[in-house]
Amino acid sequence: MDTLKTEQIRACACEFRTYATTLRSRARKIELDDPDKSKKLMNLSKSIAKKADELINKAVDLAVQDVQDPAKRIIKSTQKAEKALDTINDIGKVLDIATAVLRLAQGIVTAMTTGGIVGFGGLVGALDQLLRL
Repeated sequence: MDTLKTEQIRACACEFRTYATTLRSRARKIELDDPDKSKKLMNLSKSIAKKADELINKAVDLAVQDVQDPAKRIIKSTQKAEKALDTINDIGKVLDIATAVLRLAQGIVTAMTTGGIVGFGGLVGALDQLLRL
């Protein structure tokens, strides 16, 4: 198992932060047409941004162990999720993807907090599965 290094954790956190910003923009676009889903997207955006902040705060002291080259896979999947926001018209699908991104960020934060090993492969795989449109 490889170790997710501090720089890689920060890079992942930046991707989560960028995704949260894009998701927030998407929420604002549908606010008048669907206020309930807009609010859900906004809440997910805030939660993802908060997890990104937690990652950055803990990156200095903690390392996460995972499978082959985890940072590249997490970053690639998060970037795909961000690009998908521009092409997906189904807000339910957007909510599903945003929830998967949040679970991935939470999995990293949990592993860093407990010092445990988390199978990020499953979390990233769940996100990747949702991105197969």
